[in-house]
Amino acid sequence: MASKEEIREILRYAIRPKELKIDYLKSSVEDLNKKYDDILSQMGKINQMVQSHRSSIRKLDEEKQRKTSSLCNLPLTSQIRHPRIANLLAVGTGPVAEQMCLVLECFKIGSLHFVLHETSKEINLPDRVAIFCDVSEGLEFLKSRRIVHCFLNSHSIMIYQPFRAKICNLEYSQKEGSEPNESYQMLPIDACVKQHPWMAPEQLDGEPTSFEADVYR
Repeated sequence: MASKEEIREILRYAIRPKELKIDYLKSSVEDLNKKYDDILSQMGKINQMVQSHRSSIRKLDEEKQRKTSSLCNLPLTSQIRHPRIANLLAVGTGPVAEQMCLVLECFKIGSLHFVLHETSKEINLPDRVAIFCDVSEGLEFLKSRRIVHCFLNSHSIMIYQPFRAKICNLEYSQKEGSEPNESYQMLPIDACVKQHPWMAPEQLDGEPTSFEADVYR
């Protein structure tokens, strides 16, 4: 979790959606800029925001290949606007490029992985069904846009109230039928190991990802 000082630096160097020239968003650029300005106006409450919204700032890996891959996918990520998909508000490059971060909307609880493994919260059956339905709705939307998530797991599901969910971690997402970009292909095999527990069997055999593989996860 980023410290208060780190978040100040990230927001200081943040790039607003308008500067990314993402003018095809369903939400207007003005609305996104207003949301971003709202984040800045809450700097006095930043410590509270960090404690209660663990994934507001998401740091990317420092490896050049991973950073380049994420930058290539920003236009794809930024056009995705849906109630069950985490909104990208801005991109923070930090004082140095290696500290590049994504500024997402605030989440009150954290990832599903955090809830399951780092808290004592019990998720009853109705709440599990609600999370399942939210994730399914998000995946259905991605499929309607012919976008494959490629990295769906408990780390990629954010819980923003007891218990509603949104999908995040779209750095690996690809358009259906498209070849992985060069920077993705250059990733060493050990950089993908953390995906293995959630990979479909055909992916472990080297086949490309698919909507069916997203559902398998």
